[in-house]
Amino acid sequence: MAEGTDVALRDFVTRGQRLTARLEAFRKPVIAAVNGLAFGGGCEITEAAPLAIASDRALFAKPEINLAMPPTFGGTQRLPRLAGRKRALELLLTGEAFSPHRAVELGLVNKVVPHAELMPQAQDLARRILAIRRLPSPLSSPRLPAASITALPKPC
Repeated sequence: MAEGTDVALRDFVTRGQRLTARLEAFRKPVIAAVNGLAFGGGCEITEAAPLAIASDRALFAKPEINLAMPPTFGGTQRLPRLAGRKRALELLLTGEAFSPHRAVELGLVNKVVPHAELMPQAQDLARRILAIRRLPSPLSSPRLPAASITALPKPC
């Protein structure tokens, strides 16, 4: 029985890691619209999405520590990149929930909107992006997210 559980857990983690990696590397900007609880994997999906809008009813958390396990979909790497090491460690080590307004402060979401406006706002953002017809390649490829985490060359 334990072997089956281990296999199932490994498969779940692998699929979650693939999903967040695909969101992060997708050639077109993905917009996450968070309308409720984004705990654990939901928070990690939001971290991986290049753009995110949260409802004023959203709530975020990294509660895996309460289950004696680390975030499994890459959250230990993505959250520090977005929020900074110390702020990320506090969230990762306490598992405490945080508001959508705190998610904006941490760089996890772009903005908070009234719940009824969440999808219209996300669709409006998509329309504004699409109005540009063709994004320059650095913005429409994985290079922009990679550039945001790659060290700059040392000055001469």
